[in-house]
Amino acid sequence: MDQETPWTTCLLTRMLILHLERIGKGDDIDYHEILSGENRLNPIADPKAFLSDHNNWVPHHILKNLIFAAENAGGTKEITYLAAKEYFQAGYGPSVLEIIAKLQNQMEQALYCSNLWATGFANYFKLQCLAPSETQRPEAILISQFGPNVEPILGNFGFIRGNYEGLTKLFPVIEEARCIEEVSQLKLQNLIREFGGYQIQKRDGRIAVIENASKREVIIARAVSLRTELFSTSPDHPAITEGLILHPQGREIKVLAPKVEEDPERYQKENSAYEIVKGGTLQAGPLTVTLERGQFFNAPYSRYRFTWKSKPSRKESPEMVQARLEMIPPSSIMSANYGRPIANSFVSQWRIKRWHRPTKS
Repeated sequence: MDQETPWTTCLLTRMLILHLERIGKGDDIDYHEILSGENRLNPIADPKAFLSDHNNWVPHHILKNLIFAAENAGGTKEITYLAAKEYFQAGYGPSVLEIIAKLQNQMEQALYCSNLWATGFANYFKLQCLAPSETQRPEAILISQFGPNVEPILGNFGFIRGNYEGLTKLFPVIEEARCIEEVSQLKLQNLIREFGGYQIQKRDGRIAVIENASKREVIIARAVSLRTELFSTSPDHPAITEGLILHPQGREIKVLAPKVEEDPERYQKENSAYEIVKGGTLQAGPLTVTLERGQFFNAPYSRYRFTWKSKPSRKESPEMVQARLEMIPPSSIMSANYGRPIANSFVSQWRIKRWHRPTKS
């Protein structure tokens, strides 16, 4: 995977374009400019139509160009989150999540298929869903990881949160849901670069974000090692192992926790991150992001706490859930929608060519 060009489905660009149209900003984007430098060998007459077709695929940097343009047009760094969350509620469809939702008819099962439907969006990142080990509340721990061939920007993470919260709109029994980021893989250096007007100074295991104009320290972060915690694998759900970020050891999975390991003897380099110790706001024109004390960045992967509230309903037994999954395997759902297997060997088996759906090599 490291040697592969990162590609993304135009389902994500479609989400952004439809949202821009809804808020009256659709004409503020130069879609020919979005494809600038990439549209010479195979000219695309109507770039907007191409980027609105969920069947097409584009290199990640095209998505990145559109994200930046959409943020400027919409005046918010939250635009990918808003666009993804709105997509399902508006019933724009079709999408792989809607297919999974209709066939499985239970949100928890769709969540547990995260590692499968992630590759329906891109070939450069993974998702995984875990159940909290000591709680009966309706919540789950989600993790995401971008591959080394992509340096994610803030907008990439907004898509993740928005898609998870938007997913709940496909299930009438869900009243509300929240996806809260607890640990982020986003690098502070990359986030600061998105704004300009700031520089980073490193000293004594800390980084300070300095505003160029005023020379004041806006944000300070310190290097830390994060604790880990164990999660039990759920016996109520089938073991789907394709594309996992973390693999079970026996019946347990070790996951990064949003807590600092203060014991130096337990420090682990692979669990390193930066903790914000002085919060502040980054700003470029109308675009702002506020980093709060206690947030974690530069982690090996991101962790989210996903909570929801359901209307009273009759819950299926584990036996019924298992029976449905045996009749309609999640991997079959994905293959039916995209015409290809999406196991973890996706990249080695398929090649994406000429900005279309993946075709067999």
